[in-house]
Amino acid sequence: MPKDKRTGWLRELQVGDEVGVETRGVLRDYSLRIVVVEKITPTGFIDVKHRNGNTQRFRAQGTALHGDRNSYASLAKLTQEFRDKLDQARLSRRLKHTKWYDVPVETLREIASILDAKT
Repeated sequence: MPKDKRTGWLRELQVGDEVGVETRGVLRDYSLRIVVVEKITPTGFIDVKHRNGNTQRFRAQGTALHGDRNSYASLAKLTQEFRDKLDQARLSRRLKHTKWYDVPVETLREIASILDAKT
């Protein structure tokens, strides 16, 4: 019988668990997602299901089995730090696409004051 080669926190994963996926591209492209473990093979390969229904396979070490030369994906333990990074990325995108000219000037002053205090 094949041996499960997973180690550390990956060894504790079970089908149905949520896990993070970090993807980095060569053009500084970076994304974070939460996915669900769909299958674990006897040798430790981990299949995860994305929200869009696609399945992705990871090696027992947590790196993506099939990727293109322009990106690298790995599994990440779903910690509060990961969730905070995901929230930060979502909020940053939301703020990036805000139509600031529709926001009242007093609100903009308050936002600027908060940002000035944090930098």
